[in-house]
Amino acid sequence: IKLARLDLAGAKIDFEAALKANADSVAARLGLARVAAADGRTADVDRLLAEVLQRDPGNAEAIGNIAGIAGINSPRGQAARQLLERSQAARPTDPRLAVALANLYNAAGEPNRALSILDTEALRRPGLGPSLPLARAQAYAAANRWSDAEIASRAALAESPDNIFARRQLAALLLRNSDPAGAEGLVREGLRTQPGSAALQRTLVTLVQQIRGLDAALGVADELAKQTNMQPNARLLRGELLMSAQRPVDAARAFTTAYNEAPSAQLA
Repeated sequence: IKLARLDLAGAKIDFEAALKANADSVAARLGLARVAAADGRTADVDRLLAEVLQRDPGNAEAIGNIAGIAGINSPRGQAARQLLERSQAARPTDPRLAVALANLYNAAGEPNRALSILDTEALRRPGLGPSLPLARAQAYAAANRWSDAEIASRAALAESPDNIFARRQLAALLLRNSDPAGAEGLVREGLRTQPGSAALQRTLVTLVQQIRGLDAALGVADELAKQTNMQPNARLLRGELLMSAQRPVDAARAFTTAYNEAPSAQLA
């Protein structure tokens, strides 16, 4: 503990010296904010992050930290939220500020406020990455605008075809919008390019269970477990499905069989 305190004190001195040498230094302020956070000096953290945002409005670290503080239900959180709102109003075309504030509004159950920020011509331009259409999709879904949510999710996947979250979100929306075959096909398509993805494998078997029942899902789990490029995660699927179905004895047998075929810490 003493060594850690000495390290923090030394870091504080170094960052203060850097700030003295360059009064506009963003890096020095971020460093001092990290030290202040470790020391529990929240007022200093908030002041330094605000100063960073003033000098570099699109700074990802500052935006992320301020958004985290803004999610706290307290006067401090409210002040951070107001800071984000002012910053976003001053730079309405900045994608990072828009997504951070929209995510706050979505989490607070205010999807229409989120859409008022995200659903603009400037932020609908292609090439800005998947975060914007993903946030739009979440806001549309929260507002029960399911078709719009599907369109936004498709836009997110077009921006980043390897984005697993976007693919899973679109699959869930397709299922919700009465297209189970499309949902299953979309996840299988993802597995063709990312066969080892545990998230996509679990999404597929869960989806099949919802559409066609447990036996069909177990069949898909066995199908994936036979494919070498799906390993090691696919060997867990049968046991996990059986556990979720409250069949622990059968799950133990499935895990034992898989472990005997290919021992691993996960299966153990």
